[in-house]
Amino acid sequence: MANKCLELGYFPWTWKLAAIKVIPKPSKDNYTRLKFYRPIVLFPLRGKIVERMLVGRLQWHLTPKLQATQYGFTPQHGMEDALCDL
Repeated sequence: MANKCLELGYFPWTWKLAAIKVIPKPSKDNYTRLKFYRPIVLFPLRGKIVERMLVGRLQWHLTPKLQATQYGFTPQHGMEDALCDL
């Protein structure tokens, strides 16, 4: 499925539709105001699976091409690595 999406350059729009659920925040006295609720966005599982597979594939191809000093948003690299290079 992920291969077909990549091959066709198509991601079905129904996989992008999200359901928004409103959940009350705990320990509030009055639930008449919107600020006492928290929205939770639920995306379709198929879309999430395909997106994760494509992200993994992109990381596999692009990570070796990154500079050694690229620390932000890079797996197994962080602030500590950047500080050690200073």
